[in-house]
Order: sequence, then C-alpha cells, then structure tokens
Amino acid sequence: MKIFDSTLLMPWRVRWSAELLSKYTRGDDGKSPHERLHGERCTTPLVPFGESILYLPMKIVRRDKGDIAKKPGIWLGVIARTQETLVGTEGGVIKCRTISRRPDNEKW
Repeated sequence: MKIFDSTLLMPWRVRWSAELLSKYTRGDDGKSPHERLHGERCTTPLVPFGESILYLPMKIVRRDKGDIAKKPGIWLGVIARTQETLVGTEGGVIKCRTISRRPDNEKW
C-alpha cells in the first residue's frame, strides 16, 4: 500500500515509526531501548500501519440488540502510556481498547 506524503495519515505514520524504533529495534546487545529501560520486552500488540480493522468504541451508546457493536476504522498505532489503540474514523481519530483484525481479503 502506498501512502502519499500529502495524506492525513502522514503525521500518524511518523509518530508510529518513532514508537517502533524505540520499542522494537534491537541493538548490538540484542535488547531494544524499551527492554534496556524497563528490563522486559514490550508486549504491545502490533498491527500493520493503515490496516483496516474493526474497533469497539470505549463509550457505548444505547443501541438495539441487532445493531453491530464494532465499527470499521484504520489502525494508526498505540498510546504507549495507556496501551489504548488509536483508530482513524470518518469522524476523526479516537482511542479504543478492543480491536479485531479483518480477514485477509478485507484488510486493505
């Protein structure tokens, strides 16, 4: 998937790239910066940037039992301090805790 520089995703892509470098890049000693600082490996779940996902909004509004609870969005990263997922939606960027990955033919 090609993401053009002029898209609204670019700032989120830069933010997530920095997060990946600080948590998952291994040094000569075999440890990541996160592991050196905290003494344990980072367990943040990873989803490829920009992948289409289903998310469960944090504040559930009253809905009928037949309505679908999870909504479609674009995965933008994780807030390191709170472990909340950042999701791009038609209404803007939101935080959530529960996501589901889509089948392979629906991810992109």
